[in-house]
Amino acid sequence: MDFLIAIGYYLGIPGLYMFVAVKVTLLLRRRIAEEKKKIWMTIGCILFFLVVPFGDEILGPIYFRYLCASQGGYHIYQTVELGPEYFDKDGSPKFITETGELDEEMLGGRFVKKRDNNKKFSTLLNISRLHTFIEDTTNNKVIGRHVAFSYWGGGILNSLGFERVVASRCHQSDSYHLNLIKKVFLSKTDELNKEEKWNHAR
Repeated sequence: MDFLIAIGYYLGIPGLYMFVAVKVTLLLRRRIAEEKKKIWMTIGCILFFLVVPFGDEILGPIYFRYLCASQGGYHIYQTVELGPEYFDKDGSPKFITETGELDEEMLGGRFVKKRDNNKKFSTLLNISRLHTFIEDTTNNKVIGRHVAFSYWGGGILNSLGFERVVASRCHQSDSYHLNLIKKVFLSKTDELNKEEKWNHAR
């Protein structure tokens, strides 16, 4: 029984859609006398009935690539220089926990790392956004952020059961949150050494 229902669902809906598309096209053709206009009307109907169900499959990847290029990746607005007491002898940050998270308590609670997983960033084109950012609580300003996007495929195909198990992603890795912390919080000693080398080179 379930098999028959599945067959009816996957074949019935596309079949009904094609039936309606053909009926509408033939109805519009009957209202036109000139053969040349009938041809253009038929072409227009075919394009229309293709764009309606599969338009997001075309526009989705285009918009996804645009978001990745224009908004994705790391955006550092301000760096924080920390003294040697925040680093081990080998230079490893003490303010990063074993799980790779920011130790907010060690930094006095001034800086917090937040994450916003917006799965409905673009419901029309089925795109989600993962936004991770570090905020200065003294002025509520974001001093650094990382943005990643995921595209889950067209809505019509997903509704018919052809959803993507693995999405197309950009600017996303297992260590992106750790890299964000390291890009915002710098060693004051390293910065002084860089400045000395620069002055010496000049």
